[in-house]
Amino acid sequence: RCLPPLSTTNHPSPRQWGLGGFRLKIKKMRCGDANGMEGDLCNIQANCSYGSCHGSAAAGKSQVRVVVVDTNVVLVANGQHQDVSPECVKNCALVLEGIMKKGRLALDDGFQILLEYQNKTQPKKGNRPGDAFVKWALNNRCNVKSVDQVTLLEHDERGFESFHDDPDLANFDAPDRKFVAVSGAHPNKPPIAQAADSKWLDWASALQRHGIDVDFLCKADIQRFHENKFGA
Repeated sequence: RCLPPLSTTNHPSPRQWGLGGFRLKIKKMRCGDANGMEGDLCNIQANCSYGSCHGSAAAGKSQVRVVVVDTNVVLVANGQHQDVSPECVKNCALVLEGIMKKGRLALDDGFQILLEYQNKTQPKKGNRPGDAFVKWALNNRCNVKSVDQVTLLEHDERGFESFHDDPDLANFDAPDRKFVAVSGAHPNKPPIAQAADSKWLDWASALQRHGIDVDFLCKADIQRFHENKFGA
């Protein structure tokens, strides 16, 4: 199932935890090709296995990989997180570029992730790496060669059926559960790219028990944030 992408001025919310939904202002957009970004994906020691390299600049063979992208990766690539290092910004931008060029993006078919991307970026007029990625995701949403769509079923307590019933995940942030749910509902359980939300460090081992890996793109930054917030 593929519906036209949506453009919204309000942040969407599913019917979860009694919060209700927001009224969306939407209009239809056409699916088509998006312009990619120029650059060498393998210039730095970054996890660019989403695109044409795997693990480092010395990688050889190309490998297409499906990935779920947390919104903060998009924002960091855009320079919208002032506390991260320049290396973190570069890593996130390169990962997004790799997905657009030779990777695959996993999204929910109910627009929740895509609408959150839109709500916090400027895909129509922005020239930043994150904006370009969101524009690409919008234009390729119906392109089965670039995007995997999965259906999320709601759950009264966990938010989504595919969000695991695990006491170690009971305090997982409600807005972020959709990323885990998409990975859990996908047959390959793709990894989740994470940039700067340090709480994910505490949830990573529990998610891994359920077959979901978290790719921390900015390990030094996120560890520093975690220590500043929660202590060593």
